[in-house]
Amino acid sequence: MLSTPFLSILAAIATVVHAANHDVNVGVDGLQFTPPSISNAVKGDTITFRFSGLHSASESTLTSPCTHKSSGFDSGQLSSGTYKITLNSTDPVWVYCSVGAHCRAGMVFAVNPGSNLAAFQAAAQGQTVSSSTGTTSTSTISRPPTNTTSSSATISTSPHTSTSTTPRPSTASTITSLSTSTPGAASRSMSPSNALWVLAGAVLGAVGI
Repeated sequence: MLSTPFLSILAAIATVVHAANHDVNVGVDGLQFTPPSISNAVKGDTITFRFSGLHSASESTLTSPCTHKSSGFDSGQLSSGTYKITLNSTDPVWVYCSVGAHCRAGMVFAVNPGSNLAAFQAAAQGQTVSSSTGTTSTSTISRPPTNTTSSSATISTSPHTSTSTTPRPSTASTITSLSTSTPGAASRSMSPSNALWVLAGAVLGAVGI
């Protein structure tokens, strides 16, 4: 059975064998790190920053891209040469250039940033940081001008209903026109004076005059 110290030595050797070096150019292409990020880096990997022009490779944080992280690494301002760091874990590492306003111009770099690289770059330039869960977009919907008078208010109730009055016979016509109706016979009309003479003749005939 292998002893614990021997296993530790084997683990260290395996780490060294599988470790990789990643070269990053600083300032070769202007105010930027090239490439801007490295993914899938593992514990034991090294990052070698190669300088061109006066720049730095300083460690920061996701939320404060242009501020040096307490106890973080810092290459200092270099115009040439290299600066190497060794990764102790697979956690994200955030880097910026501390020279002048280079960081605010977007000169940042990240190791294993996941989905937060764009947010880190935007925050460095003073833009709104988008979270890894997405950004809520607030849009203004342009609506057509609202008619201050609603349709229910603009409908006027006009007196369009036609009021039909059935002609009523006048009292005069009722008095001056007497009609008698006999079943099966045509209606006859007589004046009031003729009616009186007929009534008087009927009375006289009854008394035998």
